[in-house]
Amino acid sequence: MEHINFGTDGWRGIIGKDFTFSNVAIVAQAIADYVKSDSGKHCYNKNLPPKIVIGYDNRFLSEKFAALVAEVFAGNKIEVFLSKEPIPTPAVSLAVLKEKAACGIVITASHNPPEFNGVKIKASYGGSALPYITKDVEKKLYKNPVKRISLEEGKKKNIIKLVSLKKDHIKTICNYINMDILKNAGFKVMADCMYGTTYDYFNVILKDTNCKVTAIHNFRDPLFGGLRPEPIACNLKEFLAKVKHSKADVGVVTDGDSDRVGAADEDGNFIDSQHIVALLALHLIKNKGMTGGIVQTSATTFMVNKIAQKYKLKIYQTPIGFKYITQHMLEDDILIGGEESGGVGIKGYIPERDGVLCSMLLLEMMAVEKKSLKQLMKDLACELGPFYYDRADIHYPVEKREKLISCIAKNPPKKMLGVDIKDILTYDGIKFILQDNSWLLIRGSGTEPLLRIYAESNSKNRVKLLLESGKKIIEREL
Repeated sequence: MEHINFGTDGWRGIIGKDFTFSNVAIVAQAIADYVKSDSGKHCYNKNLPPKIVIGYDNRFLSEKFAALVAEVFAGNKIEVFLSKEPIPTPAVSLAVLKEKAACGIVITASHNPPEFNGVKIKASYGGSALPYITKDVEKKLYKNPVKRISLEEGKKKNIIKLVSLKKDHIKTICNYINMDILKNAGFKVMADCMYGTTYDYFNVILKDTNCKVTAIHNFRDPLFGGLRPEPIACNLKEFLAKVKHSKADVGVVTDGDSDRVGAADEDGNFIDSQHIVALLALHLIKNKGMTGGIVQTSATTFMVNKIAQKYKLKIYQTPIGFKYITQHMLEDDILIGGEESGGVGIKGYIPERDGVLCSMLLLEMMAVEKKSLKQLMKDLACELGPFYYDRADIHYPVEKREKLISCIAKNPPKKMLGVDIKDILTYDGIKFILQDNSWLLIRGSGTEPLLRIYAESNSKNRVKLLLESGKKIIEREL
């Protein structure tokens, strides 16, 4: 019996090893059992027959896995809306709300390497399934035999409907953004979907403006050009060079399933998600007149703390995983929620991250303030001070991580780079906060057999030294 469990955002595995057709069918049956259970019925109108929305990304066999999931739900007499094409994850979340569905399923491994695929559950509220939902699904694994009818039979019985989710997604984004101010902005935009699901999204959204979009990597390549489809600088050398050499005004980039964001200024300098969260928070507050709290995960920039303090906003701290941000967006008045990996949730949209929406908000900010992204970054540094961030990954067995973190916690350093450590947090790995508000975090990845080391400080060199300190702390315990 295979061990299947849901991590930071869904269940993921290596295609052909863990992520097999038989295992995907077992997971689909468990989700179907959850939807039909008393606990599942609390998540949608139990007076109506349950239905589900299914989408998928550009990974190897994703469309086949999605069809299998549709067959299992149809076999359980649950109406299925199956996307006709690869689609961004937030488009599925939006469709769940529109159709008043019990939940959505996305076949994707998001930013993971090409050998991975996965299953994300989007709950009836249009966001990541909260932990109590995934735990309930895990309890139902292997409880019942898989019920399934063929795709053709499901379509014939009209219990499986092939639908297009793209139009509604784009319309919702355009309704959120002030498209009038972008009509004459004249931006030259370089858009990189990293072989993911946004394809021609930016061309379509900006078609009625005088902005010119150049899209790259906008075709299916299950190997993602030999890189992982994660919008971080080391994966974007070609994109950054193209932004600079094409004399684009701005570059925007989304990950494999388009819920994460990255950007570049006109000189091809990468703008990481830490700075994007801060920029968007200021844009919402100053330019759009919005209010509310800020949610940050344990690896998110201290810049948002300074923004919250300056504008007298409440701040919430969570472990890494957008599901924790989602919970606050459902329960509290939240302006913005951000995580270091590029996921950002915005008030008045859905409790979900959306790389396309965040990219468009950056363009909107540039148009409103009539400034380049490079100048906006300079303004940010003037307002909040200099902040630099980086991350290092180390392959490390999953079963040994908990013991390692425990050993570090029992024997922590008192200083780092000659600066006293003022606080140590252990609710998600172990995080050292220095007196100067620099920080170092060591934790296990929720989706891969990796240890991640995160650091932020006031110079690139200090970030580099902090990451080296983190590696030495790990090596000390080996």
